[in-house]
Amino acid sequence: DVAIGLNNGRLIDLFQKHGKKELKIEEQTAKLKLYKLQSMQKELKKMKKKLHKLDAKIVALRSKQDFKAVVAYVTFNEEKGQEECLEAYSRSFLHLLPPWLGGRKSAT
Repeated sequence: DVAIGLNNGRLIDLFQKHGKKELKIEEQTAKLKLYKLQSMQKELKKMKKKLHKLDAKIVALRSKQDFKAVVAYVTFNEEKGQEECLEAYSRSFLHLLPPWLGGRKSAT
């Protein structure tokens, strides 16, 4: 299995904020239906406006930034698969890794 990590932490933060704001809007909408207060309608409008601004930030970030893979995690079901991979890529950077990270033990 291979899992790729991207440099999109800022985007993830924005999505989390978006989710929290959506929950608050849903709560406010439910309270508004229950109590039908004018002040709650104004607050709901403000909340929706903030959510739309956050949406715009997300769209802008996604359109201007090309997220690149910064890490890959490779796992093997069997030791034989790991050995074959290391053998296939023995001339790459993998041989520079310490043995506990999958690199080759030195011949000394």
